[in-house]
Amino acid sequence: MRGENSNTQSLQPEENHRQLNWKYLPESKVFDDDRFYIHYDDREVKQTKALDIGDPEDFLRSSDVCPKKGQSGFKRSYCPTPPDCNWSGKWGKAKLCITRVPFPWDHSKFYVLAMKCIPKWENCDKCVCGSIHGNKCEFDGSTWDDDRFTVDCNNPKTVRMSGYSYSPRKNS
Repeated sequence: MRGENSNTQSLQPEENHRQLNWKYLPESKVFDDDRFYIHYDDREVKQTKALDIGDPEDFLRSSDVCPKKGQSGFKRSYCPTPPDCNWSGKWGKAKLCITRVPFPWDHSKFYVLAMKCIPKWENCDKCVCGSIHGNKCEFDGSTWDDDRFTVDCNNPKTVRMSGYSYSPRKNS
C-alpha cells in the first residue's frame, strides 16, 4: 500500500521504531507513520510485551458502516479495505485495530472512524464510549481519554483525531 495511494501522507515521527499505516475514513486519507505509538519508550514496550495482555486482532464486522468523502450517509460498501498489518519489527508483530464511534443521534449504532495497525501486544479500543459484545459495539457512556483522539461521549457530535475534526451528518 505504501506509495500506491495519492492520498498517502508521510509524517515523520520523533522516534521511528517502524512504519505502520492507518486510514482516517472521513477524509479518505492513508497515513504511513507510527502516529499511534511514537510515545512509547523502549522500557515501556518491553514491560507491556512481557505481560502479553493484547486483545484479539480486529476485523470489519457485518454491522460496520463507514463514511466516504464526497458521499452522504454511511454504508458498509463505503468501508475501504483495512490496512495490511502483516508486519513484524522491533516491537513485534502488528495487528489491525478499527476505531468505532457512536452516532450522535443514536448511541446504539456506531460508525467506523479509523483503521490502524497497532502492536499485537497492545489493546485495541474498538468501541469508543462503549465496548464490544459479540460482534456489536454497545454504548455505555464511558469516559474517553486518548492523546490522539477526543470525543465527548455524552454528545459525540464532533470527533477530533490527530489534527482532523469530523461531524457526522444523518442520512437524509
